[in-house]
Amino acid sequence: MEQQIQQLERSQEKLQQEVDAEDARVSAESRRAKLRRAVAKVERNATQIVTITEALPSVLLANFTLIAIVVSVGLGMIVLRFVVMLACPEIARHAKTYAHIINFLFGIVGEAFSIITVKNALNLLGFLTDAEASALEAAQEATVVAIPYALGIAHFKNLFHGVNWETFSTDDIQTFFSRLPVECAAYDNIQEVFLFPAKALASPAVCPVIRFTWPVEWLYSVSTTLLGWLSWGADPTGNNCVPQDADPYAWVCVGLGAGYIIIDVLLPLLLFMLFAYKYVFPTIGIVIGATELAMIEGEEVGDDIKETIETIADGTEEVVKKLIAGRFSGGPEERNWPGSYI
Repeated sequence: MEQQIQQLERSQEKLQQEVDAEDARVSAESRRAKLRRAVAKVERNATQIVTITEALPSVLLANFTLIAIVVSVGLGMIVLRFVVMLACPEIARHAKTYAHIINFLFGIVGEAFSIITVKNALNLLGFLTDAEASALEAAQEATVVAIPYALGIAHFKNLFHGVNWETFSTDDIQTFFSRLPVECAAYDNIQEVFLFPAKALASPAVCPVIRFTWPVEWLYSVSTTLLGWLSWGADPTGNNCVPQDADPYAWVCVGLGAGYIIIDVLLPLLLFMLFAYKYVFPTIGIVIGATELAMIEGEEVGDDIKETIETIADGTEEVVKKLIAGRFSGGPEERNWPGSYI
């Protein structure tokens, strides 16, 4: 009877081993299939990136003129800013001369704007967009537009009738250009140049939202962290959303620093629209594939660790059973040691 039980236990153990072996084989095959899919995904997306990169010179060459114009304008405006900053002391010293020049230029601009009406603007736009119209015809149309104003018989309201073209005195020019380098010293990076107009435009809508969260400290901290870059100070006990964009120097400094916006914002945006967007999905695919590979390897390592722990646990359990069996069996069993004379 005992032999039959032992034989049955051995059969069950053998059957369990066969089941475990089959499960391990299926698990290994499934892991290999997942591994092959993840590797194929990484290889496929890497191949796409290589293909895109190989075509990059031709894309850049085809759009070289546009890129060169944007870079030239941006760098030119940055250089112009430095030139203006360096020339400010000289302009301030000769304020009278520069006041006459500036007033003369503003007078020309004012006279040019005085002939702009809805009708004339539409007429000129029609001539300029007409593929068959020559430059001479456009010039003739411009002359015809100016004649009614020269004769004082214009009948259409000027679009810029509310603009007051003021003249500048010597003191105005001297004060302005004396202060300009100091006021614009901080506007030498994209952060300052971009944030000031962003706050001026968005603060009327954003600041009240932040101020509404002020009574709840943690909520105010979160809203300030997320939206504070688009708002003036929202603390009711402090600035209380009062606009800080009335300083005329700040807007002039933003205009002089527009080159930083072109180089740091418009140029990257242009490059992204031309070719960089093609890298987005292949890069995401590589990241996903690499993540899957890491997860598969992690599962394998976890299985190995689990198997090792189970082996150690089984061995420990067996040793404990033997110790307990030896303790309650009346003493350790006799061993016939080689060479023993006991």
